[in-house]
Amino acid sequence: MDRQTYQAYRTALLAVRRQVRIVHHLPGRIRVEFRPDGADATSLPVNGSGGLAAVRALLPGIRSLRLNALAGSVVLEYDHQLYPAHLVDAFFRTTSTEEAGDLLDRLYSRNLNTKENAHE
Repeated sequence: MDRQTYQAYRTALLAVRRQVRIVHHLPGRIRVEFRPDGADATSLPVNGSGGLAAVRALLPGIRSLRLNALAGSVVLEYDHQLYPAHLVDAFFRTTSTEEAGDLLDRLYSRNLNTKENAHE
């Protein structure tokens, strides 16, 4: 993924993060719900270039992403070997966008390093 595409997806994912809160989290599976003052779940595209699509594009270890518009929640199943639960948790819980961006960069680079090592 080129730098410009990465930045676009990174920006979209950081924006989604501010609109949700963790409801339940186990290593490999997290459920978040949209804050009452945040975006409506139906306004975030699952496919395309923004919103939840950014999760799939930026973090290839995502096993499934299920949007429940009626409940206003998203269940994300991910490879917990690629994305340690404590980093995923910290990404959603921090109030600092800068810290969240740093965590996202760490998660993304961990994934790249793992893929590169698998090809050697």
